[in-house]
Amino acid sequence: MMTNIISQMGIYDLSNWNDPEEFVMLSNESSLRFTGDSDRQGWVAEFRGYPIQQCSYKMTMEYTLKIGVNRYSSLGGYRPADLELIVQYGFKIVGADKTMWLMDDGSWTTREEFMEDKIKLSVDVNKKIEVSGFPISGRFVMVFKQNLKGYSNGRNVYSEILYVNDLRMEIDTGDDYENSLKYEVVSNPANNVDMSVSLPIADIPNIPNDQLIYSLYFTNSAGKPTRMWRSKGGNDYNSLVNHIVACALRYKQLPGKRIGGEMFTGKHIDMNTVVQDDKYLRSGFYVNSIELNCLQDGYNSELVEMPGLLRKELPPVGDDCIKLHELPFRIAKAIRCVNQIILLSSDNSIYTYDTVSGYITRLFSFVKAVQIYPADNAFAIVDGASVRIVDYRGVVIRQRIQEYSGVATFMNKYIYMVASLGSRGGKSLSRPEYRYVYTSYRRGYGYDYTAIAGDVIGLEKSFSTIAINTTTKAYLHDCRINMDMLMTTLEDGTEVKSVSDYFICQNSPTLFKIYRRDSLLDSTLVKSHSGRADFADHTLGEVAFSQGNTIRIWTYRTNTTRTIKNLAGKVDSPIKGLFYINGELYIIRQTQIFKYIP
Repeated sequence: MMTNIISQMGIYDLSNWNDPEEFVMLSNESSLRFTGDSDRQGWVAEFRGYPIQQCSYKMTMEYTLKIGVNRYSSLGGYRPADLELIVQYGFKIVGADKTMWLMDDGSWTTREEFMEDKIKLSVDVNKKIEVSGFPISGRFVMVFKQNLKGYSNGRNVYSEILYVNDLRMEIDTGDDYENSLKYEVVSNPANNVDMSVSLPIADIPNIPNDQLIYSLYFTNSAGKPTRMWRSKGGNDYNSLVNHIVACALRYKQLPGKRIGGEMFTGKHIDMNTVVQDDKYLRSGFYVNSIELNCLQDGYNSELVEMPGLLRKELPPVGDDCIKLHELPFRIAKAIRCVNQIILLSSDNSIYTYDTVSGYITRLFSFVKAVQIYPADNAFAIVDGASVRIVDYRGVVIRQRIQEYSGVATFMNKYIYMVASLGSRGGKSLSRPEYRYVYTSYRRGYGYDYTAIAGDVIGLEKSFSTIAINTTTKAYLHDCRINMDMLMTTLEDGTEVKSVSDYFICQNSPTLFKIYRRDSLLDSTLVKSHSGRADFADHTLGEVAFSQGNTIRIWTYRTNTTRTIKNLAGKVDSPIKGLFYINGELYIIRQTQIFKYIP
């Protein structure tokens, strides 16, 4: 990680400054010198700026201010015993439609706001500003305003000088980088066994200003950081660490046979060898131990089965789906939790379906109506009197006692709800457990928020994004770019069906649209289908969506759409959810569970 993003912006390269009068010079490689001029009071010298992206990460800016005086006359030069000067400078972000200025308390304002500091000749001033992220995307600019004196009349020379030394800015990304190097997932839920995969290097996390923060990363053909990988000839796009996890899960989640004995072959065998038997056992094996018997040209070896190496699941003739379960209850709603599917029945019981073992376990049963919503490695239960955050085992990890019947989720260690704005009317996203710090410029509420229009009808969740659907439009809150409870407002009539860092799948009034996310703020429409989708999910390479009883898959690389047959799916068992788990598509119907076998 880069510890100082200022050094990446080129602020110490004088060719990047708009400074025709040459007020700004370099004292050394990390020190800017600004010289006074009495004839040009009010003029500015401005760093042309470096493009930055909106983000909500906290930052720390540090620098040292120092003043100097040069005074010469025909009688010689001297330095005054002490002097106090007021200097003016500032930092701003010049966006597409507005400019934001940094204030001394770390907040931002749209009014022109130069910082003013009184500095004595004998005392340097060390500044440290806790910056509240970047509120908009644009160019990060540093500005000096000329208010220092400086003149030369032939016999006398006088100049006041400001030095800005060791300008630093660090972004606190929390655990995002460490988390990108590892992945923890349930390996065997029956035995509560978790598996952790860690890499020495992986994709850098998808965060704003990633090229400023990280020094080593993989790039695509355009030179931008990429996190999309696929196997040769395949359509299985995923991040690097998720590819490795998917491979490990296929081999570790199910019990495997051990075979010991002699192996005779003319080929080289070592501990990296994988042996396939696609005739008798229809299994793959890795070599667990090996002993070479040179005289008999054989090996004494122990092989351990890799259960997922060869596919044994075959759909009925003419179909492309296998039926996993015929359920004794009716599903009212289905959501994903880690690599399991949470099922809410019509009689208010909550079940978990393990996609590896195929087991269905009842976690809770309620007398009154409840709702479930996706959350970070968990799910939320709202029963009207409380909000519970529950993990895949059914353990309550957080609970808030409050009369509430709206949507709720859990992200970055906080419960999120939709709260009323009281006397102001309307509602907004809220973190009731978070303690906000009031700043000097605020009035009323201690945080910024976006008012939500219409009635809330649903919530979708991805790693760092919450999508709120209402009867009028949809709203996105991404904790990496949206400060406080601000949200990005989508166009009228929008309903988000699936969201990630790579795609946003959403309904318009008459179409189902698929947008590729060029960044966390920008997206491009890549496909649209007539009619609205009931359910949708996606990987990095394809999007599955249902319209009525019809399920389609759109492939990004080839821009083609195919229809899933699912012949055994009952017409009177409507679709209740589509979920990609470890690259495999699960179809949840009201009384049936299927897996698509392409």
